[in-house]
Amino acid sequence: MKILRVLCCILSCLCVASAILVGVFCGFTYCLLLIAAACVFAIVMFLAKNRSEEQPKKPDFMDPDPPKDGSDEPKA
Repeated sequence: MKILRVLCCILSCLCVASAILVGVFCGFTYCLLLIAAACVFAIVMFLAKNRSEEQPKKPDFMDPDPPKDGSDEPKA
């Protein structure tokens, strides 16, 4: 999944960079097509990032009663 994120990021940046040149030389319509493609690649990149990274469970400092699993008991 990390390769997909990097690939989509590079493609998105290339689309934005080429949209400037295409917009100057070919016209506004082609520029909008490249910007739309850059947005699609950026969305795929963020979706791949959200699916690949599991969010670790952090203890809640506002919760007065953390669940007791016996691991924080003193060992005798």
